[in-house]
Amino acid sequence: MINFATFFNLHELCETNSVFIPEGFDWAKPLASLVSSVNLDIPIIKKKSKIHMIHLRRNPIVVHFADGSKIFLSNDEYRRIPKIEVGDMVDYSMFDRGHGQPMIVKSIRVIS
Repeated sequence: MINFATFFNLHELCETNSVFIPEGFDWAKPLASLVSSVNLDIPIIKKKSKIHMIHLRRNPIVVHFADGSKIFLSNDEYRRIPKIEVGDMVDYSMFDRGHGQPMIVKSIRVIS
């Protein structure tokens, strides 16, 4: 698993497209050219669905959607998002952390 420090260093290398290669490490030059082509962005999943049910009395707050998906929000996150109600059509996106870990809600936007 990649930790944040390694992710940050690799992301910096990809943005600057430059890698320092010490003398005597000529074998690394072909590998260094590959660094700029690596995509290190965190995958984002975007969905659009109708709100089926909201459990406000639970911690975390659970929002069920008509397509079967659900999101979990803390009280602070719930207060920061736009006012949502059952029946609203919502466009939302989440960061996928992979490895079976829960996704992090990036944004929620009420469509209708």
